[in-house]
Amino acid sequence: MKNFFFFAAIILFSQTVLLAQKSTTWKGGTPGKPNDWNCASNWSDGRVPNEFSDVTIPNLSSETYPVIKKNVEEINALFLMSATSLRVEKKGALTVSERVEIAAGAKIDNLGKLDLPNNEITTNQNASTVMQTKKSN
Repeated sequence: MKNFFFFAAIILFSQTVLLAQKSTTWKGGTPGKPNDWNCASNWSDGRVPNEFSDVTIPNLSSETYPVIKKNVEEINALFLMSATSLRVEKKGALTVSERVEIAAGAKIDNLGKLDLPNNEITTNQNASTVMQTKKSN
């Protein structure tokens, strides 16, 4: 009986660890798919973000910022560093469940569907943040 509880505790602990929030950072630049959100090699941990991911888009010297061309899996949080961008194409969709932080000069171009948490969006006081939403006809 002790063995049963011991193994049950190990299984419960391992599942909790697997479901814990994780941070991932955009690096972009994969040949042939330099801006593709859904390309695993464009992310620091080699996986496309999911509902447990806290996503950071850093300021890169190149213009390889992420573009979402189709529905992607919900993410936990989104952090746009200074002078970065994120684009959601017409057929694209992104949902952020917990929070969004946008630094000065960061930009989100939304031509598709972007669901952000209502009271959890933080922008730098001196930010020249631009969030554009274009509705399709």
